[in-house]
Amino acid sequence: MSARLDDLIEEARGGELAWDEARAARVREGAIRRGERRRLARRGVLVASGAALLVVGLLRAASSAPARVAEEPAPAPEIVAARGAPGLGDAGYARD
Repeated sequence: MSARLDDLIEEARGGELAWDEARAARVREGAIRRGERRRLARRGVLVASGAALLVVGLLRAASSAPARVAEEPAPAPEIVAARGAPGLGDAGYARD
């Protein structure tokens, strides 16, 4: 173990009278696990930032891609009634 960790354990032993080897082992394991937790947290932040950069890159690529134009069918020609067409009145309505 490191000298700093041993110093912390010695200071803790001096502060509390009921100190045993099992408790010292738990303190050591906790200190080791804390380092692992920090390392895993840093790795998680690194992976999350990489994923965020990937998403931003994909969104930028998608926004810069040319838009596909959907082909619309040509509009149907309108039927225009000629003046004086048989069966229609002046307003274009069918006569009775």
